[in-house]
Amino acid sequence: DAPEPRIAAYAPVATSGRDAFDRCYAAFAGWIAPEERKERARSESELVSETARELLDIERFNGWAERTKLYPAVTYAALGVPAGEDAPAVSGPYTRRGWEGIVSTLVRAVDATGSSTERVAAFRRAYVTGYDERWRRFLHATPMPPRAEANVKGSGYVRLVDAIHENTAVALPRDGAPPAWIDVVAAVHRTEPAGEEEAQAPWPGYLALLEQVGAEVASASENPALALDLARAMAQPGETSFRKALLAVRDLVPATGDAASAAKLRSILSMPVLDGASHVLASSLRGLEPAWRARIADRFDRGQLDTQGMLELYGRGGALAKFLDDDLGLFWGDQGAIPVIADRAVPFGADAAAWLDRAGTIVRMLETGARVPVVMEGIPATTTRGSIKVARRELRLTCSDPQPAFVYTEGGRRPHRFLWSPDCNALELRVVGLDANNDEVELRPRLRYAGPFAFPDFLNEARPVSRDRYRWRLDYPESGASIELEYVAQGAQTLRALQHRPPPSSLGSPPR
Repeated sequence: DAPEPRIAAYAPVATSGRDAFDRCYAAFAGWIAPEERKERARSESELVSETARELLDIERFNGWAERTKLYPAVTYAALGVPAGEDAPAVSGPYTRRGWEGIVSTLVRAVDATGSSTERVAAFRRAYVTGYDERWRRFLHATPMPPRAEANVKGSGYVRLVDAIHENTAVALPRDGAPPAWIDVVAAVHRTEPAGEEEAQAPWPGYLALLEQVGAEVASASENPALALDLARAMAQPGETSFRKALLAVRDLVPATGDAASAAKLRSILSMPVLDGASHVLASSLRGLEPAWRARIADRFDRGQLDTQGMLELYGRGGALAKFLDDDLGLFWGDQGAIPVIADRAVPFGADAAAWLDRAGTIVRMLETGARVPVVMEGIPATTTRGSIKVARRELRLTCSDPQPAFVYTEGGRRPHRFLWSPDCNALELRVVGLDANNDEVELRPRLRYAGPFAFPDFLNEARPVSRDRYRWRLDYPESGASIELEYVAQGAQTLRALQHRPPPSSLGSPPR
């Protein structure tokens, strides 16, 4: 005499037709003889028990969960978080929609039969454990590559925390309390004040801070000069909306519970602020461009500079030093781009970064008078035109500390050691040959360089043959001779870098 079960929820029937289905099923069951009804109930119970062994096998379920398209997986890309194709995701059956839409229904249906009680309990425990583990892994695996993002409040990281909270706040049949990390997420995402003493709940307060940051980012996007002012403010002590938001994030996440998850959550909540800061720093480059072009790029765009030009650009108090002091010093240092806020720096283009790095080496060498040890050894010369053979060559470098000339007689092997510094401001190479009568004759003109870059300029005239080995081609119109000289010069690689190269026209990346 028990009422017929309502089974439409488990049948392939549209929601609007479930009541009619249950009435029809009850009418059908009423016409069945009692003996047949008992037999049907027994066979259906056995069928449910047999099916439960397959449906409630957690390994089989997990295999199905990874394949099914019934409920979409939660992915970083769908939330707007940058991630690679192999990034982890949470499969649909382990989401709130999956639990409420099919898994809980399946468990209740099997449980209602009274069969397979232990199997249902084991499945329930395994499912809840797997559910928690998947979402914790999704939290901890969140990729956080630096990028510039103007839409601060609409950041994918905000949607990520929304999704984690929505899916972990579901009422699962737990044996005890939720894991501590879920409580941390819930505390952060709380939208109602805890009492009269709390003026604003944590999550609305966080979103309000993002709105302030976003307003500044939007203004800076349209005004490079304002972006540069904001970048300078971020680079110096003092409160900015960016620093205020980062400090609030630190206090927003409870320090108790799962420390690793709390730390990851702080990092995730900081990302919209930092990505907004990166957008400002990128915009600030446009604010630096006019001064860069006027004071550096356009003024020193020649392929070669004489000594005076080198000193005007690289010397103490020169154009580059003044530009660094006035405009770039907060953003560029001896080690490259300086982090302005957290790990975010002005995104100098690759060409500009390489030029500034190279130029910085020249400036420091001139300022400090750095000494570079050099070891030179001659390699026999080759005459490529004319009949004169090289007998010896004299390489003389004039420095504040007297340096002996390096006299190399062809075929000798004695190395020459000296210390180069920027005060070595003159170089002369004298080549003596033997004519057809074996008489000595000096090949003219002598090769001369002057200024603090005399020796580096000489080295840069050569063509590298192998590591530390260099070749010069010299032509002597008076005698009609052409020769090729070679030296092994240890330390030359450092000095060859002390060569002017035209600065790039832009501090940023060139347009593609």
